[in-house]
Amino acid sequence: MIILCLVVLGLVMGSFASAYVWRLRKRETARGSKVAAKYTMSRGRSMCPHCQHRLFAKDLVPLLSWLSLAGKCRYCQSSIGAQYPLTELVVSLLFVTSYLFWPFGFTPIGWGLFVLWLVLVEIGVILAVYDIRWTELPFRIVWPFSAVTVVFVGLRVYAQADFWSIGYALLAAAILFGLFWAIHVGSKGEWIGGGDVVLAPALGLLAGTPLVVLLLLFIASFGGVIVALPGLLTRRQSLAGKIPFGPFLLIAAWMVVLWGERLIAWYQNALLLS
Repeated sequence: MIILCLVVLGLVMGSFASAYVWRLRKRETARGSKVAAKYTMSRGRSMCPHCQHRLFAKDLVPLLSWLSLAGKCRYCQSSIGAQYPLTELVVSLLFVTSYLFWPFGFTPIGWGLFVLWLVLVEIGVILAVYDIRWTELPFRIVWPFSAVTVVFVGLRVYAQADFWSIGYALLAAAILFGLFWAIHVGSKGEWIGGGDVVLAPALGLLAGTPLVVLLLLFIASFGGVIVALPGLLTRRQSLAGKIPFGPFLLIAAWMVVLWGERLIAWYQNALLLS
């Protein structure tokens, strides 16, 4: 029953993430004009991204509405990108997988951590989708992600009753921030953007230790290379081309929170046996 609830919740929150990303971009590009208020989540109504027609409940059922309309707007017949159902499915998958492999137990504090974690996953997906679309991590989303991370890590430290781990987490955050800041300054923002630099301390806190930060960087870099390699080999992508690094960092952070210590323990045991 819990898994089914998480599947449905993930689909709903994935739909919200897609809508929020679209509205945020519209609001950013219309900043300073009267039109910007039209795209706020509190005042604006759901609408087609092409014809701006207001959408009703039958048009907003996660995944099912997109499938029943064959990926088109009911009113203008324009194609609605696969980003919408994919985001819904991804969030649902992340929610369920997080539950199945949750490393902190389901005590009252463990449930509190899990709820905060789902919030982090949702904000992380918003950041990732925005970065994929426009190679930019908006500060107005990075800051809430960082704030929730601080609360999550604080509660995690309390739950584990290991207050020395605060020092390790702060060191991990400082290392990742220092590395990204140096790369950002050295490359004049070409290799690492400002959003990545601001996001780095939160990712370091989530990693928890310098060793897990190294694992996070390895996973993110490996994922980036795997995605970029086909384009480089076929010359559709140049070395100077921009590849959003934020999604790889965020998925790596998700992985190390769930499996980081176990992956490191497995690697250390493999070295001892070799």
